Amino acid sequence: MTLLTSLIIAFSLAQAAGIDGRYSGTWSSDSSGQNGKIHLVLKTGPDALSASAVTFTLDGAEVKTRMRSLEVEGARAEFSYEFQVDGTSLISKLNGTREGKTLAGTYRTTTADGATRVDEGAFRSTAEQ
Repeated sequence: MTLLTSLIIAFSLAQAAGIDGRYSGTWSSDSSGQNGKIHLVLKTGPDALSASAVTFTLDGAEVKTRMRSLEVEGARAEFSYEFQVDGTSLISKLNGTREGKTLAGTYRTTTADGATRVDEGAFRSTAEQ
């Protein structure tokens, strides 16, 4: 097998993998200066929403979420999830792009009704093996 053939196969496999996978990384707020860890599981297909998940840390504590939406187009994903902090329901919407093993982008958090912006910032994660 030639080097060119090997590269073409590797590229095709990478493209086929798309955005599906488990990612671990960090998030950071542009407004509050807070940051923490983020873990993502993104799936495509018929059960994508129920098979996908997001958890993150806030002030060192793990926050569990409930996925609300997930749209994937190639290497780009837009998804939202709901969570609670101090009894307040919030929704974060993330927009990210996968390049190589990295999935990175921005997020915006609002109150559950969408009326009040709470936070916004960036996230960066790496696909787990």
